[in-house]
Amino acid sequence: MQTRPREWIFETTVVSAFALVRRLDLLETRYSGRAHWCIEVQREIVAGLAAHPRLGDVIGSAWLGAPIHSFAVDRIERMRQRLGGGAGDDRHRGEAATIVVAMDNDWIVATDDRDATRLARAEGLRTIGTPRILQACVRGGQLSAAEAVGLLGEMIDAHGRRLPRLTEEFFEEG
Repeated sequence: MQTRPREWIFETTVVSAFALVRRLDLLETRYSGRAHWCIEVQREIVAGLAAHPRLGDVIGSAWLGAPIHSFAVDRIERMRQRLGGGAGDDRHRGEAATIVVAMDNDWIVATDDRDATRLARAEGLRTIGTPRILQACVRGGQLSAAEAVGLLGEMIDAHGRRLPRLTEEFFEEG
């Protein structure tokens, strides 16, 4: 039985973390041809451009392909509410749409958002976050463990990312 190659859908947190440290090339090398994003994530990236111009590099990223527009509006809204979005706001729309599209396609969700990770897993989806992506980059020879620690530190310190501080040993684990 032949297995289908894994595909990923990226939520705002992961692509912005890599964009802000100018290392989208790492994601492109690992996921090109198997990476997706949705229109709601694109809108979040565009909304962040004024504060973080480096996010503009995401917009033209061919490796992500055209953003997906899901017409499962009711499902996305229910998912958004489960994530804590209210009737009077637009919070969590990117996370919700990402999870719904992943559910419809059996894709792995790439997110650093804790609540989105929990909800995606509760829906039976696999997830991956920035630390594990960096670990895969180390295993794949794209980075040394020391470089991964440095990039993660830069994501945390310079850009306020809510990620765990990890040591070289984490990135070298097999």
